[in-house]
Amino acid sequence: MSDHSPGPWHMVSSVADWGMPKKLTIMDDDGFEIATIESVQPYCLGAKQEHKDKAKRAAANANLIALAPEMYEILNGLLKWQAYMGGWEAPIWGRAKNIVGRIKG
Repeated sequence: MSDHSPGPWHMVSSVADWGMPKKLTIMDDDGFEIATIESVQPYCLGAKQEHKDKAKRAAANANLIALAPEMYEILNGLLKWQAYMGGWEAPIWGRAKNIVGRIKG
């Protein structure tokens, strides 16, 4: 068992005074803050495309972080199934074992 906060994790958006996202926070069901991505408020009138692109990337990164516990659960389940079925020699299984080990600590 790893020491990370159990899932599910949720992305919560806080807004600036003008109603645009100021930061994206990843939290668990107990309200524990996992991560925060700040300054994602480019959707104001006249924002440059590069700022819009950065905001989209920030939201995508926050979503990826929020899905980490579910991805871990799926990956760990695949490894248990692989061990039960006798395993394969494909290098991807070694990488999967490595990442689960790193997550568990």
